[in-house]
Amino acid sequence: MLRSLSIGIFLASAVHILGADSTSLTAIGLVRASGEFTIDSSATRDNSTVFDGSVISTTQASSHVVLEDGTHIDMGLDSRSRIYRDHITIEQGLVHINTANRYAIIAGRIRIDSPQRTLVRVDSRTVAVSALQEVTEVKDGKGMLIARVSPGRTLDFSQAKTSSSDTHVRGCLQRIESKSGDHTTVHYVLLDQVTNVIVELVGNDLDRFVRRTVEATGSIDSNTKAIPPAAYIIRLGSVTSASQQTCVRGCLQRIESKSGGHTTVHYVLQDQVANVVVELVGPDLDRFVNRTVEATGSIDSNTKAISPAAYILRLGNVTSASQQTCAAPPGAARGLSMPAKVGIIGGVAAAGTLGGLAAAGVIGGGAAATSPAPASR
Repeated sequence: MLRSLSIGIFLASAVHILGADSTSLTAIGLVRASGEFTIDSSATRDNSTVFDGSVISTTQASSHVVLEDGTHIDMGLDSRSRIYRDHITIEQGLVHINTANRYAIIAGRIRIDSPQRTLVRVDSRTVAVSALQEVTEVKDGKGMLIARVSPGRTLDFSQAKTSSSDTHVRGCLQRIESKSGDHTTVHYVLLDQVTNVIVELVGNDLDRFVRRTVEATGSIDSNTKAIPPAAYIIRLGSVTSASQQTCVRGCLQRIESKSGGHTTVHYVLQDQVANVVVELVGPDLDRFVNRTVEATGSIDSNTKAISPAAYILRLGNVTSASQQTCAAPPGAARGLSMPAKVGIIGGVAAAGTLGGLAAAGVIGGGAAATSPAPASR
């Protein structure tokens, strides 16, 4: 009886290995499911060994993979991925990766290194990336940073091929200076509202757009190093002002000043790009405290701002750029919801959303998967 059982296990393993194509014979983990799934072209139930390069496909049952380094991979219904020791290539469906190690995700035209907790959905047209824990950095095939996805947000990347010179950004333009000896160079930078990447703009007559929200198109200059903290340079084809109001973005903080027995509440932020502290004046600001906000308004040059703010901005509009709590700088699913404007970085189109991917019922044997909480202002 024991000999027959051993022969049966040997034959089952041999069938698995023969169906593995280019898969390495090195075991890297285990996969389990609540029903039937396919691994390396072999139909399997309940559990199986995962080899380096194994292809796992699910239909009506989700699967859970645990690699030997502790990386956890959850695959939703109708999903297909090729799993390696140091990365996963997602070909179709919904996949949740939870890792504390250097483990990469490749999906379509993008790559994510060290994703920690990230949810990725792949279909024929888009790759949607949702950050569940830390900021998730997304790169293109050449390793260039094209987006930074904040926790609780999702970016939808187009699978369509477009020109690498077709780059579109939108954000608050700021002027900063660098010095080398006695020489001062002026730079113009903005934090793109969709991709959350800081870029340097190079073009004519940009000074008149400073502290204005602009929309710019152009080509990425991969041969010239951008001024930190910009990721790269865009040589402009066109730039237009999207608003005539002054714009800022940063972590809103509440501070108090006292004069005699009177206490006054002030709201200040340090702009993320220009590093200038600004006092904001407007209604209902308390609900944005300790949140990253984008604000536009008019500079009040007749009223002195509370120190260390450089000036007062009387608000026309303020919105929460993130639902996550922020800290002031030292010294100061099945589908998407709420589509936002589209940014194009290096030919990869990205559309931003709040609320993340709706993953209920597709991961964890029908239980709702962990996904970003709904957005709030």
